[in-house]
Amino acid sequence: MKKFIYSLFVLAISAMTFTGCEDVPAPYNLPQEIEEGEGETTTPLGTGSVSDPYNVAAANQVGASLSAGESTETVYIRGIVSRIDEIDPSFGNATYCISDDGTPNNQFLVYRGYSLGGEKFTSVDELKVGDEVIVKGTITNYNGTIELNQRNEIYSLNGVIAGGETGEGDGTEGNPYSASQALEMIANGENNPDAEVYIKGKVSQIKEVSAQFGNATYWISDDGSTDNQLYVFRGKYLNGEKFTSEDQLKVGDEVVILGKLTTFNDDPQVGTGSKLVSVNGQTGMIPGTEALPYTPSQALEVIANGENDPDAEVYIKGKVSQIKEVSAQFGNATYWISDDGSTDNQLYVFRGKYLNGEKFTSEDQLKVGDEVVILGKLTTFNDDPQVGTGSKIVSINGEGGGSTAGGAVSISGDVVTLTNSAVTAGTETATLNVADITGLKKGDKPSSLTMSDGSVITFDANGETNGPAYYVTDMRVYKNNIMRFSCKKTIAKIVITCSGDDRVGNETATVSFNGNEAEYNNVFTEDKGGGVQLRITNIVVTYAK
Repeated sequence: MKKFIYSLFVLAISAMTFTGCEDVPAPYNLPQEIEEGEGETTTPLGTGSVSDPYNVAAANQVGASLSAGESTETVYIRGIVSRIDEIDPSFGNATYCISDDGTPNNQFLVYRGYSLGGEKFTSVDELKVGDEVIVKGTITNYNGTIELNQRNEIYSLNGVIAGGETGEGDGTEGNPYSASQALEMIANGENNPDAEVYIKGKVSQIKEVSAQFGNATYWISDDGSTDNQLYVFRGKYLNGEKFTSEDQLKVGDEVVILGKLTTFNDDPQVGTGSKLVSVNGQTGMIPGTEALPYTPSQALEVIANGENDPDAEVYIKGKVSQIKEVSAQFGNATYWISDDGSTDNQLYVFRGKYLNGEKFTSEDQLKVGDEVVILGKLTTFNDDPQVGTGSKIVSINGEGGGSTAGGAVSISGDVVTLTNSAVTAGTETATLNVADITGLKKGDKPSSLTMSDGSVITFDANGETNGPAYYVTDMRVYKNNIMRFSCKKTIAKIVITCSGDDRVGNETATVSFNGNEAEYNNVFTEDKGGGVQLRITNIVVTYAK
């Protein structure tokens, strides 16, 4: 794996003294290499959210994709302090490095950051090498130096979050309840049985992991003992997926669960429909998948190490660095991609197809500098690593040509999420609350409904006798019915809240995205029965950045 070497720069106030000035651009005049140690590169993990921080390898990967002057949105990064360059109580900030294992191997620079909770550092002993931290800030490329930009802050220090010690959670992603807290809340009647909360603990007992039904029933406690246990009834696996084998959960595993605190026959529990958010820090994000594509350098390393399956399709994301040919005659393109668009460490893409596997029709459909996500097979030809013939482009510069069921439809409790992984979600949304609809009566079959920003949802029976119908408290989409979205901007995600966790549509449902358009099909393939209805109470569309 490509190693990331960064530079630290400081402004000399005198021959013996260095200090920082937080209100001016980084004074990068005197380069100082961050030494790299020996050791294996950690697999990039995490999504950068408060509940699933990047590890340092992932932060370095994200930073490597940034152009000069470009920054990310606010992200969270987990690591161990491996080096401290300066803690300056006079300005209240610190410059230091973190790595995944606390060694100088593959470090990441945290530049002029604040202490826990965004407070200023008041003494030099507030942070030490070996401290475990989660830092919050924006990753930036400052004239080629990758760093967490100044005015970042420590979100968690050795397990302590600002405002409380570990275990004193508030049920949020970043600060889950402990198992004992959850039990106490239920006992005191402080739980809302309709609200999902985050709970953290260790698996203390397992009643059943059912591959047949895809769920697990088990207990968790604060310390993994059988004292003060919380019962988890028929919960799902990571990302709301079904359990497929008994060995996916073991006594002693440290888990974070998203579920509803409730009682059954006066017994406190996490009710049916919960899902695992993480198991022993792992979130289910696998490199090479739609959710976490390989970088070209990662793909090259996988091939070099013989870890590629030449028959398996994987996702790779990079920038077009060279183009050999775009053939309108044969409908394919041969080109190279790299992490940063340079001709260093390039991955060859041989005779790949355009968006959705369509043929190229003109040479200007692909340009050097385009950022692409490719789905193809990693292989070699005459010992040369490459993406073999038959690959297709999933997205170009964030614009996708289609994303079908393969992971794009997920169900958790009473929420259905449709995700277009070819783009990055922003913060702008459009909504539709069925309870706010006027002018319809029970049983009406509207051809379309309008969302808060004027975007339109249209409904299609798709040849079925039962077509989508309005029932005052919910909008019902029956088997094989189609729901189409025509929105103002590129769609990144659609979150559908349903009137029950048994009214979330069929598991065989599909979704496809095409820029501002999306199509959901409640596919039901069995010969008998009516499948599962999708009973919608609320829809939130999140647009791409």
